[in-house]
Amino acid sequence: MTHPLPEIVHALAAPRPAAGVSPFALVALTADRAAAAVCDDAVVIEAAARLQAAGFTVRRPSSTSIGISGPPGLYERVFGCRLTAGERRRPEPDGADRDVTFVDCEQARTPGVIGTEGTEFAALLAGIAIEEPRFLCQSPAGPATGYWHLRVPADVAHALRADIVHQQGKSGAGVHVALVDSGCYPHPYFTGKGYQPVTTVLSPGTANPADDPHGHGTAMAALILALAPQAKVTVVKSTATNTTQAFTEAAGLWPDIICFSWAGHNVTGPLSGADVILSDEIALAVSNGITVVCPAGNGQYAFPGQHPDVISVGGAHLDAGGNLRASDYASGFTSDIFPGRRVPDIVGLVGLQPNASYIMLPTQPGSFVDETFADSADDTKSDDGWAVFSGTSAAAAQAAGVCALVKGSWPGISPTRMKQLLRATARDVTTGSCFNAPGMNHQATAGPDRATGSGLIDAYAAQSSAQTTYIECSIRGLNCD
Repeated sequence: MTHPLPEIVHALAAPRPAAGVSPFALVALTADRAAAAVCDDAVVIEAAARLQAAGFTVRRPSSTSIGISGPPGLYERVFGCRLTAGERRRPEPDGADRDVTFVDCEQARTPGVIGTEGTEFAALLAGIAIEEPRFLCQSPAGPATGYWHLRVPADVAHALRADIVHQQGKSGAGVHVALVDSGCYPHPYFTGKGYQPVTTVLSPGTANPADDPHGHGTAMAALILALAPQAKVTVVKSTATNTTQAFTEAAGLWPDIICFSWAGHNVTGPLSGADVILSDEIALAVSNGITVVCPAGNGQYAFPGQHPDVISVGGAHLDAGGNLRASDYASGFTSDIFPGRRVPDIVGLVGLQPNASYIMLPTQPGSFVDETFADSADDTKSDDGWAVFSGTSAAAAQAAGVCALVKGSWPGISPTRMKQLLRATARDVTTGSCFNAPGMNHQATAGPDRATGSGLIDAYAAQSSAQTTYIECSIRGLNCD
């Protein structure tokens, strides 16, 4: 069944790398091989200029891709292709399998890739990767009344032992976190807590930096600041169909940490063109020292959460009695796309089935999450700017906040060492199981496992270890990266 094409199609133009091999012919890159995707500046500049002259809207290019946007007819005319829109079934954040509309090229050899053979761009571009729709790893339905839940910032900070770090005067000052999400509303909560103003940067297809109609990004920014209250947070506002361009925009800000809230679902591959470019952009960012944090998924085989270079964050549930168990709402699996890659690395705080209603968070009044996740014992209005929800997006935001605390004590820590440190200092989770789906439903056991990775992030243990290591390296004159 065919569907109407969108008025504007977002895509990534892939300049031909200096190494001479098309990125679409390579296995998805990791940071140790990121140089294979890097293009000569002159090629990138010329390709961007010619795409703009052809009528495309061109975003800030990186050394591996150029974000472009335009009507479907423009792509068809310039590249001699035929675009189609069709449905593919995938598990959605509400737990149901649904048909989602994807745009593709009828002549594509790699899913979602427009070829450049026989066009004026053949010598400059290896192909055009069409952005594909992703989702936010949030919980799916409104909560019931009369249940126990956490609040920001105090409950979340206490549960992850960040409050001890704060009492020692460590709060993430001087650390920059970029959050790729739905936007950020200037909620009175932020100024009331004395946080630095959250800055919003617009990515293609977005407008109004003070508006967050979905509401998710506002809540995730609050979680980051609950753990690192003096960190600088920049939200790169994005939609479901421009997420790779948004990641590139975030990397171009040169933050210390990128928290990427969006995910796709990919069990066995192959990667689409957009996912290949996103893999390359992640590998390049990590090779440049940027720590990238992603959700493991809420029952999905989340991508890029399974990329080897990211810190993949699943879920654990801490109840009112202090009992800790794996969240049956969060994914846990071994990747077929990246053999041997186990997801997650660590876990944050996530609710349980059926609704994962767990953390009271600020959001934009009347936004999607405000209307969807209201009606709790403490939040009876759907337009008051507060809602109770969680998911592995929330867990990733918590991990990003802890990374900011670590970075504040060990400024030169590499992304690889960051992941190792978080895993080494995590609190072991030994009971419960992750999401029940084919290839998942793993039990938490003593030591690292496929349900919770190395365990629940422990802000105090991680920051203390970082501080000690940095001081010892400095005293001994060793490389502190």
